[in-house]
Amino acid sequence: AVVSTQSGHYGRDLGPFSTVALASFSPYVGPWDTLGYIIEILSTSQMVNNLYKLIDGIWLRLRQCDDDTVNESTLEKLVGIKERNGWKSVDYEYVDRLFVVNSGFPKCAKFVGLLKNCNRLVTRRGNTFYASCTEYNSAEEFVEEIFKKDSDLKFWIDNPDFVDISYTLSITAMKGNNPDSSSMRWAASSKEVLNEVSKLQFALERWRDGKWSILPITWCGKPTCVPSRKTWCWGYIWFGVNNDSNFENLIKGNDSLIDWHPYVGIHQGCKYRFVLFVV
Repeated sequence: AVVSTQSGHYGRDLGPFSTVALASFSPYVGPWDTLGYIIEILSTSQMVNNLYKLIDGIWLRLRQCDDDTVNESTLEKLVGIKERNGWKSVDYEYVDRLFVVNSGFPKCAKFVGLLKNCNRLVTRRGNTFYASCTEYNSAEEFVEEIFKKDSDLKFWIDNPDFVDISYTLSITAMKGNNPDSSSMRWAASSKEVLNEVSKLQFALERWRDGKWSILPITWCGKPTCVPSRKTWCWGYIWFGVNNDSNFENLIKGNDSLIDWHPYVGIHQGCKYRFVLFVV
């Protein structure tokens, strides 16, 4: 079915690829499962159609369960999956910008470091990175504009494969206490180009300490909040204050939630923006 968005663009139900964030990562984070098993499950999931989504899943897994072993054999497994599926390499810019913290999550940082030096998984071909024209000068502003109101954000893609196509991220905010009423889905200026959304990788970037860092949102599901609306949660990303970040207080939807290691998004001087990579 094709529907018209509030901006007059077209949106189509393309399954998981019409949305900017897939389902919650809950089925993939069991502490009893090995990293190798998680990688195999992700690589055979119908929701994973490129290497970016697989890497995002591993990044999140290591952030949640940092006791897994990460080494060259991990990369060899990813190379095999990439070649088996005919996937393209990940842009170096994406891996280089991935948010890492050595303290507390050393395996996650090690994984990113290994990736950056693997030319069988990462390419420096360039010309695939596009930032949104809108920047949000604080976490509060981001929440107000993205989580609390309906809106349309436009991206222009100047790339030979897309022939100067414009895409719109059409956002429907959560209504009442129902997280499932929210959505973030792609729309385009014509029906014909919507099938190209499967070639787009979407992420959130945060500006802090003089640089932009990517916060993957592939597996963040739908945003939700505590009843006071003062703290919001989008997957592992928290926007709020520590004393209001009780996981048990979050309004639950059909999309399963897990108790992530909280990441508080409010810091003085931070900015936020959405970015696109052409897969």
